[in-house]
Amino acid sequence: VNAGGSIFNVTKPVNIIALNSGKAIVGTSDTDFTWSLSGGQTNTYETSRSGAEFVILYDGFQDTKLTLKTSIAEVEAETNSYWVDGSTVYINVGGVPVSSNIYITFNSINILKFNNDIYAEGIIFEGGINAFEAYKTVDAVKVYTKDCQFRYSADNARAVTNATESFSVNCSVRDYNADGFNYHKDGSVPVSLFAEIDCIGGNGGSGVSDQVSTTHDGIQGIRLNCVYDTNNEDIVTDINAGTVTWNVGCDFKNAQGGYDYEVYDSAVMILEGCKIYPTTKINSTGGTFINNNPDVRYK
Repeated sequence: VNAGGSIFNVTKPVNIIALNSGKAIVGTSDTDFTWSLSGGQTNTYETSRSGAEFVILYDGFQDTKLTLKTSIAEVEAETNSYWVDGSTVYINVGGVPVSSNIYITFNSINILKFNNDIYAEGIIFEGGINAFEAYKTVDAVKVYTKDCQFRYSADNARAVTNATESFSVNCSVRDYNADGFNYHKDGSVPVSLFAEIDCIGGNGGSGVSDQVSTTHDGIQGIRLNCVYDTNNEDIVTDINAGTVTWNVGCDFKNAQGGYDYEVYDSAVMILEGCKIYPTTKINSTGGTFINNNPDVRYK
């Protein structure tokens, strides 16, 4: 499914199940472009597209994210790269681009906003502000995702607000500019729970407050057997009074600019059988660790 920039607000409970898991893509992206050789260049082609974020080369269901550069000269010099200059997108894919294989994601809209209960299985959600967003302002939603992928988002990969339950099983987040798994709630939802089970994630974030997984606002949850590896800033951060997470058998590592395990502002993080390395970085700023790993050290 390629929305080409359209928005669908889903206001009724819905199940979305792929007939072939991992072969169904719901994306805020487009392929309907005419690529022309850029003036004075040999390998660089251009098209017009406002609001471009990521450029992806597809070979069937095999995706390759082009590397973002800062000039035409850099694009010309490196295959599988791109640059966005205003509303002009420049790419180098090592030859003449095949339009149907080049996807450009948008950074100003979402293809889908789930305003009611949602169960999704085997779906790849990509592109848009958030690759997947469930949010209800008055009541609460229930969100269940299994065997799904969330990627190529200008903001969060999987964003959930005001869910009484938000469960992910065997899901992945990657190539997002803010957070991977992100949870919030307001006063209209007294109890909000989440679970991440056998999930993987990383290779995302672009700022100083970006995590693979983060929860806020008194939400409570469990991360079980999750592997989150490499992120621009932190791996896992839990924030705000009343927030409690139980992290069991997890492997959080390779935070590039921050911490692998971090707890803030009266939140509580419980570690149980998680992997700890000599390079593991752990930080508490006004929060509490309940340490059931004897080798964990934190500031």
